[in-house]
Amino acid sequence: MATIKYKWQPGTGEAVEVLLFGTGLTYRVLLSRDTLGFVEYHQLYGWRWQRAGHAEQRGSRLATRDCAVSALMFALRQEGKV
Repeated sequence: MATIKYKWQPGTGEAVEVLLFGTGLTYRVLLSRDTLGFVEYHQLYGWRWQRAGHAEQRGSRLATRDCAVSALMFALRQEGKV
């Protein structure tokens, strides 16, 4: 299992630093000890993301893991969670 620090800088506001914890293809996105969501790679659909507590997969065909994390963080910012 790998742990990677990821700093997300929105267009406006302060940066948010999260941890990615997982294998090379599936990661849990953590803020402090809270799970915000998950990003995973699927051979047919590319990188995609899922908010914690929601069953739907979002953002298929994203090119990189960083794109998927950024899309997840943007969605959470829109909801006022980060």
